[in-house]
Amino acid sequence: MKVTMLGTGSIYSKSNCAGILIDDNILVDIGPGVVKYLLRNNYDLSKIDTIILTHLHFDHIADLPLFLVDSNVTKINHKIDIYGPRGTDDKIRNLCRLLNNRKTDRYIKEYVNFFKIKNGSVINVHGHSFTAFEVIHGYIEAYGYVADNKLGISGDSAMCENLKHAAKGCKAMVCDCSFETGDQNHMGIDNMIELKSFNEKLDIIPVHYRDETREKLRAMHLPHIHIIDDGYTATV
Repeated sequence: MKVTMLGTGSIYSKSNCAGILIDDNILVDIGPGVVKYLLRNNYDLSKIDTIILTHLHFDHIADLPLFLVDSNVTKINHKIDIYGPRGTDDKIRNLCRLLNNRKTDRYIKEYVNFFKIKNGSVINVHGHSFTAFEVIHGYIEAYGYVADNKLGISGDSAMCENLKHAAKGCKAMVCDCSFETGDQNHMGIDNMIELKSFNEKLDIIPVHYRDETREKLRAMHLPHIHIIDDGYTATV
């Protein structure tokens, strides 16, 4: 499984917001900057047919209307499967209407399939299996995923029991690390260290950084915690 980090920053970071490309056809989140990044790197958008959302905050879905709005440009004339929490279909339709009035409605009706996820949902696509687990992110419905029983993706999350359980069984984990100290919405550097205590062999890839958090963590040189930038690619 090839994993490319398209966005590693939080809203006020200089980096793109959330976006992970699995192989060449699956996106996990599609935040601001993701579509531009793919275009700058000459990526063929028409390869993408599956989008899996962790939650419906704007910094994780904002580029989805840009992805859908003009099929004449993107050449996406195949079915797009979008998985997300309840309300995903209405949210995306409304965002597309803001961008393009109702011109995208017909395209969505013809080409987009929406699937609602819940805790324990399993998404089987292109030979990969994504198992959803509910996480704590303030009061919004939010999920993380375990892909192929080896790659964990926390989404935006405070430290919680489901996240600890996922970390124990994974080889690597992409983790929200917004602050020095985690709170009820996001994890921090302290939580990266805590996750390692559940699985000493776990490789952690922190994301959703504020710029100052990234630099502080980089200076700490913690083992098995990999400080990356947009465009980082690994095979898991």
